[in-house]
Amino acid sequence: MTVEAINSFANKVAQDAALREEIETNAGISLQALLDMTPEQLQTANKDYPATISEIAAKNGFEFSKEELLEQIRVATSSEELSDEQLEAVAGGKGSAEKAGKDGGAWLDGAAKDTGNFFKKAGKGW
Repeated sequence: MTVEAINSFANKVAQDAALREEIETNAGISLQALLDMTPEQLQTANKDYPATISEIAAKNGFEFSKEELLEQIRVATSSEELSDEQLEAVAGGKGSAEKAGKDGGAWLDGAAKDTGNFFKKAGKGW
């Protein structure tokens, strides 16, 4: 699942100084600067940072696209309630929000908070 892959990669980055350095070298920007960017800034930057990160993640066995990464960042940093389409996109299209029910919504909320917490923690540790 995409959310799990992103969270697992984030944990690896937080623990692996060489991987953090590889990201900074390939992105040409500090990780702190990346963490400070909004999803919109990441999308409109001169360099495709999400693609760089997803490519490095793939080389390390973590599969997710730049679009999935951006969507997860959007979910983690948003204070708005998600639409059914956004819920489906983050959940990998496994069904509608109505089908997910109360437990599915709690899981998604937890995953989004986990990713948001990673970005906050990573910014302090890098």
